[in-house]
Amino acid sequence: MNHGVSRNALFDILSNIASIINLADLNERSYISLIGSPISDDGDLNKNLNGLDVRKLINMVDPVADQDYATKKYHDDNLPPAVDLGVAKESDDVIHSNNAQQSTESITYDKVKEIIVYENLKGLRVSWEFMGSDGFADSYTKIYVNGIAVGVEKFIHGDVYTLVSDDISDLSFGDLLQIYGHRTGDLDACFVKNMVISYVKFENNDP
Repeated sequence: MNHGVSRNALFDILSNIASIINLADLNERSYISLIGSPISDDGDLNKNLNGLDVRKLINMVDPVADQDYATKKYHDDNLPPAVDLGVAKESDDVIHSNNAQQSTESITYDKVKEIIVYENLKGLRVSWEFMGSDGFADSYTKIYVNGIAVGVEKFIHGDVYTLVSDDISDLSFGDLLQIYGHRTGDLDACFVKNMVISYVKFENNDP
């Protein structure tokens, strides 16, 4: 006994299913993609539905009603714009400070101070003081983010603390804002203190 269904009968079945689940304009190309291969007149329904769970519908129209299905393109084209949760501008308004004195005796750049950032920031100013261990010492410092150099190298000669600053942009939540330093002399050290973050989110703009 032949339990197969004709191509037209199977299309009618799928069209009825489509009307129930609101798949608008299901056409022959769509159900052939759904089944996975063209359907012969004497095809067996179970055989032709093999692999249904890994097939897909194509050429679908854009959704109109609340319960209509949507294509990937429609979804991607209608995503809401990204929201920047923390837009700031570099300034001299102090927001946070890490004042403890730290030092390194490395002759290559070594992490000396670090602050974890808990905002998304477009811009900020970092200032710090640094010096060498004696009057003949050469010391270098630079701003890093997540272990990558992003700032301008700062240099001093001597053992008197010197205030420097650098403006940094595009920091994300969880970033590590760091000061790296190194010395040059055999017995020298590079000292860093008073790391300060400054930025402003509002400015007066009276006429």
